[in-house]
Amino acid sequence: MSGQILKGQSVPLPFRAESLRFEAAWSKQSKEPVDLGLDCCLLAKTGAILGFAGNGHTSTAAGAVTSQASLAGQASSCDTFLSC
Repeated sequence: MSGQILKGQSVPLPFRAESLRFEAAWSKQSKEPVDLGLDCCLLAKTGAILGFAGNGHTSTAAGAVTSQASLAGQASSCDTFLSC
């Protein structure tokens, strides 16, 4: 059953990392600023995928929180935090 994600099972870190990278790329393409910041590390450590929200903004499936923050540097800082 390797490769399958069962209900209630935590999602492997590489999958979460790819999800966050995809989310950042998608937001950049759709011109929506995204503030990943320290939340990347938090999400990677806690395994939170859904239900994460901050600053009154709604979370996406990958847990990235949309905000008015500039996109500049966010994707690279996310990669840094994901390796923590």
